[in-house]
Amino acid sequence: MIGNRQRDSWSWIFSSVVWMGLLWVAAAASTGTIAGQAVEDDFATNCSGCHTIGGGPLLGPDLKGLSERQSREWLVDWMMDPVGVLLGGDPYALELQRAARGAMMSPTPGMNEARAHQLLDYIDAQSLLERPSSPEEPAEQPLSPEEAAQGRDLFVGVSLPKNGAPACIACHTVSGLGSLGGGRLGPDLTHAYGRLGGRQGLIPWLGAVPSATMRPIFQEHPLAEEEIIALVAFLKDETESDGPENQAAMVNFLLLGLAGAAVLLALFDRIWNRRFTGVRKPLVKERKA
Repeated sequence: MIGNRQRDSWSWIFSSVVWMGLLWVAAAASTGTIAGQAVEDDFATNCSGCHTIGGGPLLGPDLKGLSERQSREWLVDWMMDPVGVLLGGDPYALELQRAARGAMMSPTPGMNEARAHQLLDYIDAQSLLERPSSPEEPAEQPLSPEEAAQGRDLFVGVSLPKNGAPACIACHTVSGLGSLGGGRLGPDLTHAYGRLGGRQGLIPWLGAVPSATMRPIFQEHPLAEEEIIALVAFLKDETESDGPENQAAMVNFLLLGLAGAAVLLALFDRIWNRRFTGVRKPLVKERKA
């Protein structure tokens, strides 16, 4: 009997510990904290594709000294709902959008007030650190035609990224594709190289994709460094070709769809005219008689 009571006591203690752990995880999730993920990882995953802290602007502004430029309350509201702040006509938000060449900050999935404060605290702490400065920045290597050709193959799916990421053409198009172009789920990338700040902005963007639609895919299937360089070279060529965005591809697609529908209707009409009438005709004659 005593042994059974001891086992029951230990079972009750174990169950209590498990339930307390589950409640703690739920509480952490409700405050926006991802268990086991440090705030610097959160910044690297969701912010570093467009921002640095003391490294200069990318697609978005350098965040060093951010709290000196805006109030904490405004920053939290902005991080939680950037689209709403922009649509509300906030002048500071509109100025940020103009500086980012019209790009709009993507909402971060799961962002809430507590998590925004954590990130802002991290940015403030990092802003106080001195970046090691080197007397000479290494010169950028020119992007070669071979890299641009490799980037085109990656874009259209002739060669696939080694980590299993999908081809860009599934969701995007560029003017140089001609004919039917590419997908329309994402924006036209003809001028993406210039719009995203050239190599300096595009490389970190492709390395840590901030788009809410693309992020879940590329977190699991990141692009390799040489693949990013190749895609940048291809998009640079597309921007420098100064072609118009691929509106003709959509028109061609619609015309082809209409032509295909007409052919199918004609085919169905021909098949229907040859249908079996051996039963129907006698029934019609009998009805009329």
